[in-house]
Amino acid sequence: MLPYILVTLSFIIAYVFHYKYPKNFWYANSLSAVVFVVVTLVSAFAFMDGLFANNAESADMPSMMVMVVGLSLFYGFLVSCLLGFFLKTIGLINNK
Repeated sequence: MLPYILVTLSFIIAYVFHYKYPKNFWYANSLSAVVFVVVTLVSAFAFMDGLFANNAESADMPSMMVMVVGLSLFYGFLVSCLLGFFLKTIGLINNK
């Protein structure tokens, strides 16, 4: 259930930043990707107690954090780029 919520939040975050900064495409992409990483980390720590558990079978905490941050940053930036291009193409964002 959490991945579906994060996907919905990533689209909402990207739409809000592209709507707020219609002329600064890469600035909106960067901001929405960083906000998505923060939302992902907060939700991972809040809702998944066993995700970052340190036991003998799991990977160490720093490498898991780097992986989560890297993958969520890539995903957030990809979603933001695609949504920004889509909004510019269909004309929902006016470049006055």
